[in-house]
Amino acid sequence: MEELLAEQGVNFESTGPENQQKLKDSFQQSVLVNAKDSESIAQLRQMSEQMASFWGAMSALKNEDRQCDIVQRYGADLKKNIEGYMGVLEKLGIR
Repeated sequence: MEELLAEQGVNFESTGPENQQKLKDSFQQSVLVNAKDSESIAQLRQMSEQMASFWGAMSALKNEDRQCDIVQRYGADLKKNIEGYMGVLEKLGIR
């Protein structure tokens, strides 16, 4: 993401050790530490993309019957993704 933004002229401060020292918040520290867990990060990303697709469909549909169809068809998947997402966050100590 940073690379894509950099191509558009958006610059970021260094994330070197001096900036890592600024992360006094335990939540931010947990996120930074766990960012190295590529498998968990991939799981979180996949689940969040699936949840975003569900909510995107719900917001795009104004017809309540169509929304009901989406909930019936994909509601169980949404619940599974929410629980899975929370489980990975819990495992990583990010909750």
